Amino acid sequence: MKHLRTHSGLLSLFALFMLVAGMAQAQTKVRVLAYPFPPFFNEDNRTGLTTDLIALLNNLQTDYHFELKVTSPTRRYQQFATARADIIFFEMPTWGWQKTALTFEQTREIMKGGEKYVTANQKGRDQSFFDDLTSKSISAYIGYHYGFANFNANQDWLRQNFHIVLHNSHKRILDLTLKNKVDIGVVTLSYLKKYFYANPQNRSKLLISDRFDQRYSLRTLVRTGAPINVLQLEQLLDQLKQNKQLRGLFIANGLEDQLTY
Repeated sequence: MKHLRTHSGLLSLFALFMLVAGMAQAQTKVRVLAYPFPPFFNEDNRTGLTTDLIALLNNLQTDYHFELKVTSPTRRYQQFATARADIIFFEMPTWGWQKTALTFEQTREIMKGGEKYVTANQKGRDQSFFDDLTSKSISAYIGYHYGFANFNANQDWLRQNFHIVLHNSHKRILDLTLKNKVDIGVVTLSYLKKYFYANPQNRSKLLISDRFDQRYSLRTLVRTGAPINVLQLEQLLDQLKQNKQLRGLFIANGLEDQLTY
């Protein structure tokens, strides 16, 4: 009898395993593209608003399995062009997408935001310091599209037209600015909020521009031919909105005042 009970238990475990495996196979995989863009996707290539949103979507339902695919700012277009990724959160079509032959849909606006200029807070410096950027040294993120450059992210062009130093770290941009290694740094307002929360002692050491380099209207781009369409994705986002998990996510990241969805 003991042998029969053990055998029955093994059969039950096997059946459960096959059931779970069958459910996993039934799920439609959706590859979510992300590149370093704190706090939406942090420079550790693991954490951020995007990964948290993926977790919420996967816990919400079983029809789709959202899977993170990491890339760089300059390679994100190629990932869509070769169908290696399906959607990208917190993006704007004007960030180079309109210059490609790619076709895509976009969701309703998810959040607003923008980028600000910062400089070391020295005696005699005021908002007029940001009036003329062509005469200043600038630190910015490689592969990003900036308003002061008319959204041209070509590195050679940027270096020819501005005294610019490109980096792949927002913290490095602020460090160079604080140490007067460059005159001006360009960073996202959302990153600044999190940075000052973690480094309150540096708030008074930086002068932040009143004007924006650019204002964001961030959405999700969905590649034409992706296994999920905009309507289906928005239905899921609507559920996260209704159960207040979407707002909770933004509150946890200190960005509730930028959520518009």
